[in-house]
Amino acid sequence: MSSQPLDPDYNSLSKGKMPVSLGNKIAICCNAVVFAVTLLMALLGDETKLYPKKISAVSRKYPTDLKASRSTFKIWNAIYTFQCAWILYTITLVFRKDATEIIPVKCYVLYSFARICSTVWRLVVSRDLSTVAPFLLLLTAATSLNICLLYVLKGANDEKLDRITCNRFDLWCTRVFVPNAIVFYSMWQDIATCLSFNKMLIYDAHASRSTAATTALTVLVCIVVGWFVLENFIIERYTRFLFLEYVVLIIAASGLLKAQWKDGSGNEGYILAFLILCVLFLAARLGIIFYKEKKRLSPFIMVA
Repeated sequence: MSSQPLDPDYNSLSKGKMPVSLGNKIAICCNAVVFAVTLLMALLGDETKLYPKKISAVSRKYPTDLKASRSTFKIWNAIYTFQCAWILYTITLVFRKDATEIIPVKCYVLYSFARICSTVWRLVVSRDLSTVAPFLLLLTAATSLNICLLYVLKGANDEKLDRITCNRFDLWCTRVFVPNAIVFYSMWQDIATCLSFNKMLIYDAHASRSTAATTALTVLVCIVVGWFVLENFIIERYTRFLFLEYVVLIIAASGLLKAQWKDGSGNEGYILAFLILCVLFLAARLGIIFYKEKKRLSPFIMVA
């Protein structure tokens, strides 16, 4: 039997190493501290000195035709589970001698900045200061997370990894687990930004509730379709194992449909079509991943 590896694309070509640098270790620790502090702040109850008003009470003050059912927000349990898991993984890089530096410092900086923006968003909303500021804060947080994701994907598929002795555990964690954990969070932020945009259109741009809901939904659909095309046909080399964003979209669309179907706000058909689209995109995405991997591995399996 041939000793040729089954996945040569991911093997090292020389004996060079790339251990985790001091700067990267400092960034990891700072990111973990920021995450821990913002997580503790997020777990604090409403109607306190820090958060004077309940987020739900402020939301009811600004009714819209595009809102999610209460059960939808249980997704935060999954979001924080994924975030804690990948943050804990990065902490192991600080102490493991065999760890490989793959995630660049800028990713930790962007992620921390996004967490801070999200925390400031809650502080602003709980004080009912405006509808524009929350939208801008969510937009900034979502943008930071999306850029962070792209840097992670780029770092995990950098050509220099083929020229060093790379820890395979770190390589696969960074190519599969870390980006899926981050996209799970970033996609929810994208959806929240569109919902906040919907509210801003009504109470600052004075659009009708129906027009605002349709506009916000259309923006979200454009983002999803654009991303599907981008990740499958343009940057597929980097996004090879990314798929959890569609799970988030299905959960969110289901929550929107449940709430709108109950209230009869008029966008039920549009949201149902969006939900079906998300399900089809998830199925297509998984099919593409399976096909690409089978095609890549088949010559080497035959040799073996």
